[in-house]
Amino acid sequence: MSYPDNPQWQQPYPQQQPPQVRHTNALAIIAFVMVFFFWPLAIVFGHIARGQIKRRNEDGKGWATAALVLGYLCLIVSIAVVAVLVFVATTVTNDQQNSTTTTVSTTVSTSSTDTPTETTEPTPTSTP
Repeated sequence: MSYPDNPQWQQPYPQQQPPQVRHTNALAIIAFVMVFFFWPLAIVFGHIARGQIKRRNEDGKGWATAALVLGYLCLIVSIAVVAVLVFVATTVTNDQQNSTTTTVSTTVSTSSTDTPTETTEPTPTSTP
């Protein structure tokens, strides 16, 4: 007979795995940092990082999302700035063309008045 205290007959304790540590995706952090230096790369790296996070079950989704949001905001602001600059440049060019036309016509009219011509009209004579 065996005794329950006998170590040979005891069930071994199941080996416990240490808790699985999830690592933060490095590309997500790089994407967030790139927002402040070169935002187009932040958009590209953010999309790549989101894919890697999904496939590898990593942390860093918040970093990648923040990089994408800020990157797209920078894109919108850049488009707005370019649109305003084009509008201002077009307006200034049109104003300059209008003032050039006015100057030319003023010059032409000034040169024609430099040599005045006198016209004499016959005076009506009355017969008594």
